[in-house]
Amino acid sequence: EHEYNISRGLYNSGIKTPKPIGLEEVLCLKDGKEIDGFAFIQEYIEGDCLRDIADPKLKDYTIRLSEKEIEKSEKLGFIPGDTNWKNTIYNEQEDAIYLIDFESWTFRTSSK
Repeated sequence: EHEYNISRGLYNSGIKTPKPIGLEEVLCLKDGKEIDGFAFIQEYIEGDCLRDIADPKLKDYTIRLSEKEIEKSEKLGFIPGDTNWKNTIYNEQEDAIYLIDFESWTFRTSSK
């Protein structure tokens, strides 16, 4: 639920993320026991993970795009917990990056 809420907040604020669709209740197996859980469903984005881009010029360019989106996120009060390049997808057709994996992100609320 946390990751969905962060993703929805980022998406609704204009940050490049896959569109969050919702949460689905699922039944999982953990240590041989069935447990109830939730799966976070979001739009599928075609593209390459930044860490997998081999071309140095393209990699530098996409890292700059990613850093701009992260900076915009931080100005909105979102605090990235993991800015690993595996958490960014580059879509060549759109010439756009998408931030993904918000499990360790938080949101700073104003203390006014």
